Amino acid sequence: MNPSMNIGDGGLVRRNSIRHQFAALERDKDAFQKEMDKAERERRSIEGVLRELKVKQRTLTQQKHAAKETLGGVSKKSAFLNHEKRRLGRIMNNETKALKDCAKHYQMLKDEIAKDQENFVTDADKLSDEYAKCLELKTAILARPYLSVKSVQDVAAKNGSLWSAVPSSHSFNMLSDANGRLVREEQAHTAAKQRLDTLQSIANKHMPTMTEWGPANVEWNGEMGEESPPGPGAAVGRANLDAFYGSQPDDC
Repeated sequence: MNPSMNIGDGGLVRRNSIRHQFAALERDKDAFQKEMDKAERERRSIEGVLRELKVKQRTLTQQKHAAKETLGGVSKKSAFLNHEKRRLGRIMNNETKALKDCAKHYQMLKDEIAKDQENFVTDADKLSDEYAKCLELKTAILARPYLSVKSVQDVAAKNGSLWSAVPSSHSFNMLSDANGRLVREEQAHTAAKQRLDTLQSIANKHMPTMTEWGPANVEWNGEMGEESPPGPGAAVGRANLDAFYGSQPDDC
């Protein structure tokens, strides 16, 4: 304080200075309050953003856990699919092998069928020959009861001098021996054809006689089966045979 100044003047100056200082402080206070309000608003805004971030963090955490669970499920599903892939691969290999085996078996069956067909044709040829022989035997059995002296002479005349040279008094066995010698001298097929023609001519010649005697006197019960009992015409045919060849045993 300046000692030359009086007390009254000095007190006024000091009061004015204090007022100015208070006014300045008041202005500073208002500015500071504004700054505080602004800072408070910023703090609240930051807190709101922070809350939003926390919410997002919780959401992300939940999504992370869900992603882990999904990843675990995907891993399990991937492992399951790999297992199924290996299993289906094994099944496919087994099915492929089975198909190859079936193809081989099918080819084997085709070969067997072809072989069986060849055997069937061969057996059918054999059976055809046997059936022809059976028909020949059947014709001979059916024609035997109806032979007559005239028919035998006619047939013998058609078969050459060897047949006609055999006297009627010779037995049936001697005539068969002569026929055997003739067959051996000629070719086998020609002899067989002559025999069939002979039997056919006998059957054709005696068809009216068979009609006159009534129903067939000898019935054929299947291939190489047994004969049914002869009818009355059989006795007449037998008598004709006995008259031409002489009496023959029953088993002749």
